[in-house]
Amino acid sequence: MEMTNTIDDNDEDDPLVDNDNGPKVCLMKSDVPKIINNNNDENTQNSTSTNSIDTIELQWQNLTYEIIVKSSLKLSSNKDEECATNNQHYCDNRRRRLLQSLNGTIRTGEMTALIGPSGSGKTTLLECISGRNKLFNQGTINVCTAIDNRKSMDSIRLAYLSHTDTMMMILTVKETLLFASKLMASSYDSKNSQQQPEAKQITNHLITKLGLDSCKNIYVGRCSNGQQKRLSIALELLFSPTILLLDEPTSGLDSVACIQTIQLLRELANDHQQPIAIMLSIHQPTASMLKYFNNLYVMAMNGHCLYNGPSEMMVDYLAKFNLYCPTYHNPADFITEIGIGNLCDTNTIEQLISAQQQQRQPQESMRIISMKKIIQQSRSNGKSGIRQLYHLWLR
Repeated sequence: MEMTNTIDDNDEDDPLVDNDNGPKVCLMKSDVPKIINNNNDENTQNSTSTNSIDTIELQWQNLTYEIIVKSSLKLSSNKDEECATNNQHYCDNRRRRLLQSLNGTIRTGEMTALIGPSGSGKTTLLECISGRNKLFNQGTINVCTAIDNRKSMDSIRLAYLSHTDTMMMILTVKETLLFASKLMASSYDSKNSQQQPEAKQITNHLITKLGLDSCKNIYVGRCSNGQQKRLSIALELLFSPTILLLDEPTSGLDSVACIQTIQLLRELANDHQQPIAIMLSIHQPTASMLKYFNNLYVMAMNGHCLYNGPSEMMVDYLAKFNLYCPTYHNPADFITEIGIGNLCDTNTIEQLISAQQQQRQPQESMRIISMKKIIQQSRSNGKSGIRQLYHLWLR
């Protein structure tokens, strides 16, 4: 799958740049609690496991991103002063803030839903924390773990699935995975065996794991939207990601395929041998769909965060601000309407924003590693150019 940067065409080898104006990617060594998974209820919010595994977290703090808006209209000095006084970011004709002082955390074994109205900055946030967008103004991105093993630290990888899928429609599902695995060094499931598994074994394992057996010999162009989306996820799993970010993976799917995709991602997050930290943006999730998410990250139209916490506690949290969700009303739709500004006044929204900005993660015993190394770990070590050319010629 081809991954292109839609924000900056002149992308360098380092999506995250180590400078004073850019974000910093760190590896934090902290006392993080163990995740315990319980097979009795797959849909419970706090998944448990009998096997203790080290939790890995991706944190972002004070993340701010603004763009320069070129306009031929020039505001008067009185208008500029009025906008600065009222803190109205959209009045400035030169700079426009898309993300404003965002804080958040995702961790292995959990799945987080990123929701909000259109234009609130969901895709921008995903591209920033994934390293695809390097045009930060301020903020830090930290990878935190209790692992004190250098080899385990080097195995941390991050994968990003964009909204637009790029696949060859003339290949079958099996051929797509087979060629993709041959074009890269076989790193999938390398922890469980001393020898790297063969490309066919990797392909067959992913086909079974993602429920693609019924369409493995069908051309990609003839597969349903849900099957194509699962194939896109399978292509990202070839990299054995520790952190998986997805931009609207349920877009264009019917209600049944949407639920199946969410269930699949939840199973991947709760995998006993290799749990994944998953964050995905989603438009208008149903009330029944919210039970599959451990946490919700809700954004408002002005690029602020309204809520960041467990999905089952959101309604009670909003009630503290005199915002009561009506009975039989979808909580996701309710808080989205709040983010637009339809259900409350400006002061209440500012109180919600201020409460979220005060939630910061402690940064103790921080260990900073090379930003280039983080990106190199996120990208699979591909085979030599001659070997890749050979497989492309065969394809």
